[in-house]
Amino acid sequence: RGRNDRDFYAAVLEERAGIYYDTRQWKEAAADFTWLIDHYPFIFAAHINRSYTRMETGDVAGALADADAALALQPAAAAAQLARLTALNVLKRNDDMISFANTVLATGQMSPLTPKIHFFRGIAWKRRGHRGEALEDFHRAVAGSPGVAWAMHMHLGDAGYLFSPYRDRTQWDGGPPVDIAAKEFTNAMTACMLDPECLK
Repeated sequence: RGRNDRDFYAAVLEERAGIYYDTRQWKEAAADFTWLIDHYPFIFAAHINRSYTRMETGDVAGALADADAALALQPAAAAAQLARLTALNVLKRNDDMISFANTVLATGQMSPLTPKIHFFRGIAWKRRGHRGEALEDFHRAVAGSPGVAWAMHMHLGDAGYLFSPYRDRTQWDGGPPVDIAAKEFTNAMTACMLDPECLK
């Protein structure tokens, strides 16, 4: 305890925790991340990864606590901000989601994860019945990230609002980006805002 660097055992354990995480062995991953956090509380990634591990096992309160611990280490880290919003979303703490997203976005700090912050705030606005604000955030989210655009496209297709064929997107597919300005897509997003079951 108190060391500012990791010894060899901790470095190996961190690698093993990552393997457990990648192979969805959540219990084993959580045990390794917990050991790392107990002995090296400054390891930012361990807090983030245990947050998502706890999310997978249903310990959402624990996931939120880990996200907050990561934010205490690096308040401006987009990964920690997103981990906190993910936990708040599962808990459906809509006011806290909006407030926290507002605080993050007010800094003007942009990252590749900024569209996801808009996406989560859009969900919270939609649950609160503020459809205009929700639609604006969703438009910003899909415009800012091809990944979010494809995720929204597939969700709208699964919900029955889009009938054009779509495929699973991977970073290697080489396919064209989603046409977020297409009338069918914008109409589908608008219809989703009116449906309480869509993105609830």
